[in-house]
Amino acid sequence: MFSHAALNASLNGISAILLAGGYAAIRAGKRNVHKYFMVSAFGVSTVFLASYLVYHYRVGHVVFQGQG
Repeated sequence: MFSHAALNASLNGISAILLAGGYAAIRAGKRNVHKYFMVSAFGVSTVFLASYLVYHYRVGHVVFQGQG
């Protein structure tokens, strides 16, 4: 079964890893590698945003059902 939540979490995680890689690259003085990481992070974040919007368009407002 397709899980939109898992997809969105994965995209966010990948974006975070790419941002960390970009930070490490710029600290090491590798500007071209940094640029690659930043462009990739932007692309993954854009895909996340589209997926997030599609999910909430299809499902609507979801209320937390637990306690707390």
